[in-house]
Amino acid sequence: MKFLGRVLFGFVILIIGLNVFTQSRNYAYTKSIGLNGDAAVNEGNYDYFRGLRGYYLIDDVINETITLEEISFNLHAFLQSNGDFNVMTVVVDHLEGIDTQMLNIKVTGTGGNFEQQLVKLSEGNWFIQYIFLENLYVDQPDLRDDILDVSIWYVDSDEEETIVPLYDYDETQGPLLSAKASNLAAVISGLNHLDHNPSKTMVQSEAIQAVPTEQTKGTSKTYKDVIFRVKAPKDVTGDAYISGNFNNWAAADSNYKLTYNKTTKTLEGKFDITTDYTTIQYQINFPNNLVEVDADNNVVLHTHTLLTPDNVTLSDYNIVTVESGLPEYKFNEYNWVIWRNMGIFALIFAVLTYLLFFRKKQKKTKNVYVAEGIKKDEVVKKQPQNLNLKQISDVEERDKVYEASQEVKESASSVEVKTEDNQTE
Repeated sequence: MKFLGRVLFGFVILIIGLNVFTQSRNYAYTKSIGLNGDAAVNEGNYDYFRGLRGYYLIDDVINETITLEEISFNLHAFLQSNGDFNVMTVVVDHLEGIDTQMLNIKVTGTGGNFEQQLVKLSEGNWFIQYIFLENLYVDQPDLRDDILDVSIWYVDSDEEETIVPLYDYDETQGPLLSAKASNLAAVISGLNHLDHNPSKTMVQSEAIQAVPTEQTKGTSKTYKDVIFRVKAPKDVTGDAYISGNFNNWAAADSNYKLTYNKTTKTLEGKFDITTDYTTIQYQINFPNNLVEVDADNNVVLHTHTLLTPDNVTLSDYNIVTVESGLPEYKFNEYNWVIWRNMGIFALIFAVLTYLLFFRKKQKKTKNVYVAEGIKKDEVVKKQPQNLNLKQISDVEERDKVYEASQEVKESASSVEVKTEDNQTE
C-alpha cells in the first residue's frame, strides 16, 4: 500500500512539474514577444514578426493601413512555418480611437469559419494572434480549401456590447490564401500533401475510361509519407483507392487504400510511393466503382510533382529562411523565470518528499526522577503496576469486618469460661 502511495505521489508531482514548466515557458516566451514586439512596432520594422518561425512567405498575406471615421490602425498578416506546421500570424498595431484589451478575428473558408481573439501583449497599442492552419484543416475539414475571408471586430461594452467591425477582406479579389499556397511545411520538409475536394459529378468507372498523358521519367526514387486527404462526397462512407501511373493504374490496390474517417468525414491515406516518374498522375476510385468526371464526362485525373529535399528550392516558392533573410532575434530574455519557478518547485518537492517518506518518527521517552544518593543503575527499570484503588478499599473493608467478627467471638468465649468457673464453686 505504501509503494502504491509513493507511485501515485510521484505521478502527481510529475504532472504538476510538467505544468509548471509549460506555463513558465509560455510566460517567458510571451514576455519576450512583448518586449521585442514593442521595439519592432515603434520602429515600424515587422521583420521581427516575420521571423517568429523558421521560414516565412516573402509576400505578406495582408499589409494595410485601415482608416475609419474615428479609428485607425495597421494590419499585417504573415504566413510562416517551422517545417512541421504552418502559421498565419496576424498583427494589429497603432490602434487609435478605441480602448480595448482584445480584438476578435474570424477566418472564413469554403465550407465554414473559425474565430479567435487578438490579444494585447504590452502597454503599447498592438495585438497579435497565431492561427495554426493545420488545426483549421484537421478540425474543420471544410476549411481545408481556400481561405476566403478574414474579418476583425471588437465589442464596445460602453454601448451595451455593440459589435464594431474594423476590417473585412474584399472577397471579390479572390481567395485570401489557397490551401496549396499556405502549406509551406510541405515544401520545406519535402513532404507531399495532396488535398482534394472532388466535384459532385460521379459515374460508374466501367462506363468510361481514363486517358492518361505521358509523364517524364527519371531515376527511380521512393517518396516517403505522401499524404492524400479527400473530402468524401455526400453519402460516401466506404474506403476508396488511389490508382495512377506509379501502380499501373490498379483500380483496387490495397497498398493505396484511403480509409474513411468518421470524425472528419474525409478519406485519408499516407503512403511511400516508389516510381521513376517525376510527376505522378492519378485518379480517385470511390466506393461502388464511382469516379469523378468533368463537364465533358472524362475521368478527372490529378497531377502532382513529387517533392524531395534535394529538388526543392525555397526561393522558387517565394519562401525565405529566417537565418538567411532576417537578423537574429533573441527569445530568451525571460528564461530566468523558468529556472526560478522550477527551482522553487524542486525545493517544495524535496521538502514534501522528506516529510512524507524519509523523516523518522522520534520515540517517546519517560522522565525518571532519581532520589538523591541513588545511582541511576540502581533504578528499577520495570515500573510497578498501578493498583485499583476501589479494590484496595474493598479488601480493607473486608479485613475490618473480619477482625471485628473475631473480636466478638473471643469476647463470647471469655464470658462462657467465667460462668463455668462460678458454678463449680
